[in-house]
Amino acid sequence: MAELEPTRTIPQEKPSRRKLPPLPEMIGPYKIESLYKVGGMSLLYLAVRPETGETCIVKIVLPKYLKNKEIVTRLLREAKILNMATHPNIVKLYGLGRYEDGLFVAMEFVSGVSLREFIKKKAFTHRRALEIILQVAYALAHLHSQGVIHRDLKPDNILITESGDIKLIDFGISQLVTTEDKDHVTQKKSRMGTPHYMSPEQKENPDKTSYGADIFSLGIITYELYLGHLAHGIIQAALLPRGLKHIVLKALQLDPSKRYQDIVDFISDLSQFMKTMDQEKGEEDLTSEVYDLIENTRSVLMPQKSPLWAEAEIGISLRSGWGLDSLYLDFFPLYPTKLGILLAEPVGPVADALFRSSTFRGMARLAAKEKGLNPVDFLGSLNGALSDDPARSRFQAAFLLLDTERNVLSYASCQFGSLWHYPTLSGPPRILDAANLPLGEKPEMAIEVTHENWNMGDLLIFTSFKLASPAAEERLADTILLEPSILASKALPNLSPLSQEKAALIAIRRL
Repeated sequence: MAELEPTRTIPQEKPSRRKLPPLPEMIGPYKIESLYKVGGMSLLYLAVRPETGETCIVKIVLPKYLKNKEIVTRLLREAKILNMATHPNIVKLYGLGRYEDGLFVAMEFVSGVSLREFIKKKAFTHRRALEIILQVAYALAHLHSQGVIHRDLKPDNILITESGDIKLIDFGISQLVTTEDKDHVTQKKSRMGTPHYMSPEQKENPDKTSYGADIFSLGIITYELYLGHLAHGIIQAALLPRGLKHIVLKALQLDPSKRYQDIVDFISDLSQFMKTMDQEKGEEDLTSEVYDLIENTRSVLMPQKSPLWAEAEIGISLRSGWGLDSLYLDFFPLYPTKLGILLAEPVGPVADALFRSSTFRGMARLAAKEKGLNPVDFLGSLNGALSDDPARSRFQAAFLLLDTERNVLSYASCQFGSLWHYPTLSGPPRILDAANLPLGEKPEMAIEVTHENWNMGDLLIFTSFKLASPAAEERLADTILLEPSILASKALPNLSPLSQEKAALIAIRRL
C-alpha cells in the first residue's frame, strides 16, 4: 500500500503536468468520493465501503503502467500479503477486483498521524515511545511468521491512530520469502526502499534480504522515537541509556549474522529493558539541548556544502556513521589561486571522538594561519601539536593543495583515503599516493608529498576511503562527465564499501 497521509483533508499538491484520468463514480462496488493521493505508479481514492458506509482507500495502477507486468505483480502481491496479515496493527484488506483494463485494491483508511509527524511533535515520554516500538515489533512478528519481509519500514509507513494504536502500512515492495517472489527488473537494478532505514545487505541486493532487514530498520526507528529526533542516517548510539543502547546496536549490526535473528528476541530484550527503565532513569538521560549541541558539532566538522571557488567546480557527498565517531572535512581557501582540503578522523576509541575532532579542527585552523598551506609545513605543524598535546591523540589524515597559479596539485596521505587524478576525460585515472604515518604517531617525522601538474579540465576524486581499482574505475566510468556535485552524489554509494560506516567523497574539476 502506498504511503497514506493520515487526514481526511485532501493534500494540496503542487500542480502536476501529468494528465490524470477523470474521477470515476465507482470502482468495483466502491463509490468514489475524491482523489486522495497520486503515487509514482498508482492513484489512491477515498471511497465508501458498501457493506458499512465507512471510508476506505481504493488503489489502482496509473493507466500508463497497466501493461507493466512487474507493477501489476506488485499490486497482486500487496493484496495477497494484506489478506494473509490479519493483525490489529496492520492495515486491513477489504477487496481485490478488476477495474477497466487493470486491477484495484480496497483497504482500510486510517485516521491519524504518521510516526514521522509524531516524532516531530516530541509530545511523548520515553516509555510511550517504547510502547509504540513494541506494537510495531508485534506487527513484524506476525508478518515474519507468515513469511513476509516488509522491506520499507520507516516512520512514514507507521500510522498512530486516534486511539493511540499503530497501523503498519505500505506493502508495495514487501517480499514473500516462502515463494519465488522476486522483483525481476529488466533495466538496471535499482534500490527498493528508503536509504536511511535500509540495511546494508538490502542496499547491495534487494532480492537477498532476510527478516533481519526489518529488524535493522526497526533499530533506527527505535533510536529516533526514543530521542524524539529524526536521525537522517546519523546514529549516535552513545546517547541512549545503557540497556537500550545494547538493543539498538545489536539490531544495527552491519553483519546480518550478528543481528537479532528473530524479532521475538528483540521484543524480549526491549520488554526487559522497559521493566528496568525507572531504575535507570536519569542515569544517562539526554536533553534536547545536548542532542542539538552534538548535531551542531557534527555539522561544523562535516560541512554539507562545498566552497565556491572561481578556479574549479567542487561537489561533496557525505555518509555519517552510527556512533559519536566523526570524520572531519575542512576547506582552506587562499584566494584567489590556492585551496587546501583536509580529510581526517581520529584513531582509537570513539567515545570522545567528537571532542578530539573538534580539538583537531582548532589545531588545523591555527596551523593554516601560522604555517600556511605548504603540505610539509602544515602537516608537520599538526603532527607536532598532536605530539605535544597531553591527550596524545592520533589522526589518520589526507591533505590536498590545489594551486592554479602554478598549475600544480600537492597531495599527502597519513594512512588515509585515496586521490584519483583524471588528466583527460578519456584516459584512465592516475592513482596518487604519498604514504606517511598517522599524525601524532611520532614527535618528529618527515612528510612525503606527491606533486603533479593540474590543468584545465582535469578531474580529481578525493575520498576518505581506499578506492579499489579496477572495479572502482569501472563503476566511476559512467559518471566522470557529470558536473561535480552530481558526480559526487552518485559516486559515493557506488564506490564506498558498505562496511565503511562513514565516508566522504569530493569531486573537483578544474575550470
